[in-house]
Amino acid sequence: MNCWEMFDCSVKEDCPAYPEHGSRCARVEGTLCRGKKQVMMSRKIEGCNTCRYYNSEHYDRTFQEFIRVDRAIEKLKATENELQDRLVSVEADIDKVLDLYQDGLIDKKKLAQRIDPLNCKKQALLTKLDTLRVDLDD
Repeated sequence: MNCWEMFDCSVKEDCPAYPEHGSRCARVEGTLCRGKKQVMMSRKIEGCNTCRYYNSEHYDRTFQEFIRVDRAIEKLKATENELQDRLVSVEADIDKVLDLYQDGLIDKKKLAQRIDPLNCKKQALLTKLDTLRVDLDD
């Protein structure tokens, strides 16, 4: 069922949603909702939120699902970048500790005390990155 069918619209032929976008009318600019042209999308969507058709099972929500999935992917990518930055930082800290050892400024015991926690952090970050990348690939 399309929007014009639910409302028995008399101006459907003049509406940009007719004849191919009646089940996705909220995404079409300039529709003739309730007999008035909807010019601005920001104002239009306010009306859509209270529309009987938009809130019915007939409205095609696939577009909203695509947006939701895109936003989730963006968040995952941002998290991946953050984890990657943290990994680079930990690796730089490891290099600094190794430089201290090579320069004779710390002994083997201090080296182990400083390197072991950093290696644990590095391994945890790598595990998180691997898990995240699997999620992104799915």
